[in-house]
Amino acid sequence: MPSWFWLPAILLVGLRLLHFGGELDDPHIWRQADTANYIWDFYQNGVDLLHPSVCWMGAHKTVIFEFPLPEAMATWVARIFWPELFWSRMLFLGIYLAGAAYFFKIIRFLTSSNLAAISTLVYMMLPLGIVYSRAVHIDFSAVLCAHAMLYYFLKAIDRESRGYFLAAMICATLGFLIKVPYLFYLAFPAVAYIQHRRQWRFFLRTSPLLLLPILSFVAWQWHVTRVNGAMPDWTFIPEYRKMDDMKGWYFGRTGDREVLAHWQLLWGRLKYEILAVIGVPLLLLGGMMQWRNFGANFMRIWAAGTLVYLMIFFMLNVHHDYYQIPYLAPLAFFVALPLHGLFTFLAQRNRVVAGLALTVCLGLFALQSIRLTEGKSLNPGEKEYFGNYFKEDELILNAGAIIRDHTPENALVVATFGGLDCRCPNLLYAARRNGWSIAKQHLTPSMMQRLKQEGATHFALLQIDPMSMEMEAYVQQYKMEQHFVKGTHWPVRVYTLR
Repeated sequence: MPSWFWLPAILLVGLRLLHFGGELDDPHIWRQADTANYIWDFYQNGVDLLHPSVCWMGAHKTVIFEFPLPEAMATWVARIFWPELFWSRMLFLGIYLAGAAYFFKIIRFLTSSNLAAISTLVYMMLPLGIVYSRAVHIDFSAVLCAHAMLYYFLKAIDRESRGYFLAAMICATLGFLIKVPYLFYLAFPAVAYIQHRRQWRFFLRTSPLLLLPILSFVAWQWHVTRVNGAMPDWTFIPEYRKMDDMKGWYFGRTGDREVLAHWQLLWGRLKYEILAVIGVPLLLLGGMMQWRNFGANFMRIWAAGTLVYLMIFFMLNVHHDYYQIPYLAPLAFFVALPLHGLFTFLAQRNRVVAGLALTVCLGLFALQSIRLTEGKSLNPGEKEYFGNYFKEDELILNAGAIIRDHTPENALVVATFGGLDCRCPNLLYAARRNGWSIAKQHLTPSMMQRLKQEGATHFALLQIDPMSMEMEAYVQQYKMEQHFVKGTHWPVRVYTLR
């Protein structure tokens, strides 16, 4: 790795350390809260990789989103140090950096150390990577598995090594269990490399090892379907459903891909959250360069694979910006390509001038990404995508602390804050309590009676406006404590349901 790489890389890591608060923050506190609750429950009750727990399913608790190995690792780190989110952030940042290191190895293997270094620095500057690399979030764990898998696969084909092939399949297995959409499309550049090296005979001889990730994934999906299918039949809760059939969520409908607004949203995320605006012309220029170079064409096939991923898992990409994380690596390469071309051209004449030019270009890119992620001087277009990065929800955090202080540890709490979905963990996780999230408009005496039958012991209402007349009359029979969230006029009413 070039010596000049380390200083900017360390500065980019240091940038992330500025946002290592002890509480969850945006974007997507919701998804992070589910991940953090997996970790919290593992810490409290022991690691059970087959039965992770959410906080919004009452006493049932068990719902599986992904193979919870990253959360288990965070738990083991917490047992060594302390159960604070700081240590989870450190772990997930380390996982991100390991994925970046494998990205460097792949590009160096295919091209050169200088291009690999520039590509990796660009990768570390992309806004979406800046925020999620230090979040309590599992997606870069899947990216690490993807990059490691591809690197070891390339080495295996190059050296005809069964050992490297096995290493690739172990990484693939873990990645398939955590988040298979982030890995499957890498089969396209992998096949291209087999053809490039004319190693089909070796590949076919070792191909039975492919069964390791495939069969593991099939077995895991069988387990997920069985476990999530055992979720209670709580059809009395509006919008509730078992999570054993997620096809609609993953794939959407055919017509979804014809909605112009979806494509406009994705283009905005590409322009702002990934490329920081100034990366767009660099990407276009890089995409037109080095058509006769196999390394560049390999990355084109990688990028084309992400388009296949997009079209298959289209609505996932629409729902959440973090599903654009797989695009970071190939796009970083093509943004870096013209910068590397400029550096190489100038270095043939004067290496000092070349170094200064590269420093200025990368510095401008980094400053732009920092401005956007820090929410500084945003124009109207930028505000649609930024402005909420690294923001804690003080209302939820302080309300959760009130609920935690005025309910026993084993309480099952019905939590209500506005019209949030029944799967929303935010308030319950902030309170470190299990229970149910029920939107205000869905509260009825009959629902409360059903939830009491399911074990609900407390009702926590974070709401300024009164409930319906029927609900206000219903809760009069229970003991109530009211406390105001610090520094606000928001009351938290905590009812004891007995």
